[in-house]
Amino acid sequence: MFDLDSVAITLPFTEEQSLLKSDIYKPYVEGISNLEVVGENTQVNLEALLAYEPDLIIAGNVTNKDILEQLDQIAPTVVVDEEKQDVFKEWRAVITEFGQILGQEDTAKAYTDDFEQKLVEGKNKLQSVEGSVAFLQIREKQAYLQSAEYITEYYEGLGLTPPATEAAGELTLEGIAKLDPDYLILGYFNMEDSSLPAVTDEWEKSEVWKGLKAVKNGQVYKINGQVAFGFGPVSKTYGVETIIESLQAK
Repeated sequence: MFDLDSVAITLPFTEEQSLLKSDIYKPYVEGISNLEVVGENTQVNLEALLAYEPDLIIAGNVTNKDILEQLDQIAPTVVVDEEKQDVFKEWRAVITEFGQILGQEDTAKAYTDDFEQKLVEGKNKLQSVEGSVAFLQIREKQAYLQSAEYITEYYEGLGLTPPATEAAGELTLEGIAKLDPDYLILGYFNMEDSSLPAVTDEWEKSEVWKGLKAVKNGQVYKINGQVAFGFGPVSKTYGVETIIESLQAK
């Protein structure tokens, strides 16, 4: 997104568990000549960061609260106020702030404007989608219903209707049957490695599953839940584009 030749980053997981080398992130990673991983979000490897010799450090006042003084000794440090705004839900504001910090305000605005345009176009394309749409995180042994408040870009942004329930959270197969949505969008956390098990492996063999409205009508779609239900611009852009593509193929 931003024009940066060299970047050191921390990851929310270990490098092996991250999506850094996935096809989804490939377009963003390829444009950076030197990309260094210097730990996880709350466990920055200060020695690796020092060896990287950054010109600027961007830190969070909550995430990095215990090491802010040490960071400032390594390089000038800009501290983002994570309590002023929800850095997870308000990712557009975060991009705008990063654009200001990096002197690339136009780049940040172009990205957020493009995303808003995707929502407008997607909403128009999906006007024929009638009935309720349920988004589920699919893990190895559990499935979790995603709330409309959590994925506003997918519901409000694309004009989709959530199931008639406030009960976001873990769902059994019987709970899904009770909701019986018109569309099921399943966000798998094993999309990068399909050899890993998923709770739906057994569900799909059952008569309860086969009796679901969405299953009978061929309106079940599989997406990468590790990405789509994540936070930030790459996750949300992937989610919007993939949901539009899936539901248009109904």
